[in-house]
Amino acid sequence: NQQLIPGNADAESKVDFMRLQGDLCRYIYEFAPEEKKQFYIIRCKEIYADAYQLATTLLPSHSITRLALVLNRSMFLAESLHETQEAVELAEIEVNRLMSSNSDLSEVIFQKAMVFARKLRDKILKWKE
Repeated sequence: NQQLIPGNADAESKVDFMRLQGDLCRYIYEFAPEEKKQFYIIRCKEIYADAYQLATTLLPSHSITRLALVLNRSMFLAESLHETQEAVELAEIEVNRLMSSNSDLSEVIFQKAMVFARKLRDKILKWKE
């Protein structure tokens, strides 16, 4: 919060550090005592939301950093908060954005992005069951 994120001018790195911060907060939440869980839920939601806003503003839809953030945020929404509908909507939006922009991508970038698209699609199917 004090050095890595605010002091980083590179959008990919900044979003990735924010994703990692959200992930850490999510893991702490899972093992936190009951009286601390609400704090970690709120903090995690804030971190992932801020990172997602930055990612959608500054990173292309095929960015691996953006897709990793979307995967982890949607998993948090569905599996920790039980906000399955919101998780499905987020994942579907991002997969659709990726698929509509794939014609301009190199084969290597497209294949890397598709790994995350497949993971997101698998999660969407699981959450819709």
